[in-house]
Amino acid sequence: MRERTKGSASRGLSVFLRVFELACGAIVLGLLGRAFYLIDNAGVYDPNARLVYSAVIAAMTIIHAIFFMPPLGYNFWFFPIDFFFFVAWLVVFCVLVTVSVPASLVVFWVWMLKNGGVWC
Repeated sequence: MRERTKGSASRGLSVFLRVFELACGAIVLGLLGRAFYLIDNAGVYDPNARLVYSAVIAAMTIIHAIFFMPPLGYNFWFFPIDFFFFVAWLVVFCVLVTVSVPASLVVFWVWMLKNGGVWC
């Protein structure tokens, strides 16, 4: 009887999640690249630092996903790096929301959450 390799499902899931991480990072970096292109065409020579931070995190995520994609045994020990990228992506989301959403809309959503979704 052939003995199954332990952890083959977790390694497969790890590769799938790394491919998903790579795809998400590439999508975000592509969208930010387009934004930088439009900013450059508009004649603005000082892009927002929030956009630069987001692009750096996206690029670092792509490098991280490619480097840790092979299902090797050492991937488990780099959980702190995965946690760092999780927190960094939360910050990127918050930063990009504050760039793209007017303050009045943010105040509206906070008011809706405090009042339990009641309009008036």
